[in-house]
Amino acid sequence: VIAMGRKRLFDQKFWHGGRYPQSGVLTPQPLMRSGREGDGFVYVTTERDLAATYAATLPGSWLMEVEPVGDIEIDPESILGTSFRCREARVLRRYDLPRAEREARRKVMAGIGWDEGQR
Repeated sequence: VIAMGRKRLFDQKFWHGGRYPQSGVLTPQPLMRSGREGDGFVYVTTERDLAATYAATLPGSWLMEVEPVGDIEIDPESILGTSFRCREARVLRRYDLPRAEREARRKVMAGIGWDEGQR
C-alpha cells in the first residue's frame, strides 16, 4: 500500500456515496456493502460519478463531498486509480440525487449484473 501525502492531493475533491453519519464524520463500518467484514477503512473516490452510483444503489444514502482525515492510501482493489481509503472522512457537503437519476443509475448497474438485493 502506498501512502499518499496530503500535499499531493490537496486540491483534489473527494466523494463518497453512502449513508450520512449524524456526527458528520464517516468512520469504518463493521460490515461492508459486499457483505464482507469491515477492514477498518472508509473508501472515497475522486470520481463524483462513481460515488453518485453508490449513493443511487443504496437506499437512504447521499452523495457526499468529503475530506479525508489523516493519511490516505490508494485502494488496493482500484483498477483506475481513482479510489482511495482512509481511517475517517469529514463530510463537507451532501447532495440528494433526483429520483430520475437514481433510477437511471440503478438501471445501468442492473445491466452489468448488480442485484438490488445486495446491500
